Amino acid sequence: MSPPCKRLESLLMAGSIRHGGNKVLRWNIDCCSVASDPAGNIKPVKPTRRQTTKRIDGIVATAMACGVWMREESPFADFGVSSVNAA
Repeated sequence: MSPPCKRLESLLMAGSIRHGGNKVLRWNIDCCSVASDPAGNIKPVKPTRRQTTKRIDGIVATAMACGVWMREESPFADFGVSSVNAA
């Protein structure tokens, strides 16, 4: 999940994502935090996971779609190998 999240983060920071003012996705973005581990992997998380009604499902779905997009743009896509795993 980390490579798609990193790609999504770079697209968001570059202003390359257009959501048409979608209120639900905007709310999901406001609810979302990023957690990282010592290896530098990142993932979207809710700030207070067990004590909130906040939702980040739209962000997770967008990151997953970004992962599919990354795999499809890979020169190895025809061989079932993702660009993330090819290196």
